[in-house]
Parts: sequence; C-alpha cells; structure tokens
Amino acid sequence: MKSKKSVYALYRQGDVAIERIASLPASLKPVALESGKVILAHGEVTGHHHAFAATDCEKFTDSTGAEFFKVKGQPLNLTLPLVRQWKGQVMVNHSELGLIEFSENDVEVRNGMVIATGNFGLLKHDEHNAHGIPAGIYKGAGASGTVRQREYSPEAIRNVMD
Repeated sequence: MKSKKSVYALYRQGDVAIERIASLPASLKPVALESGKVILAHGEVTGHHHAFAATDCEKFTDSTGAEFFKVKGQPLNLTLPLVRQWKGQVMVNHSELGLIEFSENDVEVRNGMVIATGNFGLLKHDEHNAHGIPAGIYKGAGASGTVRQREYSPEAIRNVMD
C-alpha cells in the first residue's frame, strides 16, 4: 500500500481529539490502566469513556499534566467494502470488530474497497463507531496538551464544563 501518513494528523472521536507528533518528550510518567484500558476521557453523565485496549496503547503525562499516547495497535491486513465515505473518513463493517472508521490518509480506497494494512489501535466508545488509529505517538489536542472534551451548541463548539 502506498502510505500517505504524515507526521502531523488530528484524530477525533465524538468530543475528544488527539494529534500525532514526531516523538515522545523526555521525563514522562506512565499513567496506570483503568479497568484494563487506556482511557482518554470519561463521560460526564453516562459513564461511557473513550478508550484503547491496554494491549494497543500506553498513556503518559508530563509535569504540566499534558497527556501523551504511544499507540502500538494490532496488525491489520483487511480489504473490506466501503460502507460510507465523507469528510476525509471512510467506514467499513468488520465481521468481528463491527463498524470502524479510518482517515482516508491511513488506508487505500480502490474500486469501492477499503484496504487497511499496518498496525492500528481501535479507539472505542459505547456511543460511537470504533476509530482505527495508526500506530504512532500522540498528544492530547487541547490547548494544554490534555484530551479536551467538546460539545456542540447552536452558538459554537465549546469545551465541556463540569
């Protein structure tokens, strides 16, 4: 597959976002798993959370509280029919993993088929489709480097506040 992956990329799932960076900074502290998962953000009301399986990802913080993620993922070598394509995203339906969204930049789309090869971590949430995040180094995309939750209102998109 011809790779279109760049050093910088922004990945969103619902109200959270992470951005790909070139490397992990020095002096990071590992963050403990929660219920066997690497949790990016907890739901405010439902208790649902955005998370990777522990085997797919490690989480770290720096002294300022910025969050970093090393996504190792699992090897994928799939060719599946395209279910949906929109705004730089494609969706497939895997018989075991369910609906998965990928960035068009991370897969190949040819003749109505999506070809995904390489290591991907699956970012999951009970109210969203899984997102295939390519192996790499990521930082929370909020202003302080944390994973910020955002919500939509008719006036503007704003940060979630407790």
